[in-house]
Amino acid sequence: MEKVEDSAEYSPYPKLTPEDVAQPPPPPVGHRDATTMLPESNPYIIPAATAPSSSPKNTMGTVRDVLDKFGKEVNEAAKKTEDLAAF
Repeated sequence: MEKVEDSAEYSPYPKLTPEDVAQPPPPPVGHRDATTMLPESNPYIIPAATAPSSSPKNTMGTVRDVLDKFGKEVNEAAKKTEDLAAF
């Protein structure tokens, strides 16, 4: 009796034809998918409010000021901790 693996029709993987791997035809012009929503009707997209433009230099200055203030507060807290540890 002949094994199935030895037969000429056996293939461990399915045989694909060129039609199996062909690209699908493009959708007709003006066709919209059923899941496509108009941007203005999507509840998860909120249009960005127009904010006054700020220069990168001004933004960097603001960040630097905030970090300086934070650093001073951390320094003061470290000094208080050292004073409490001395007792």
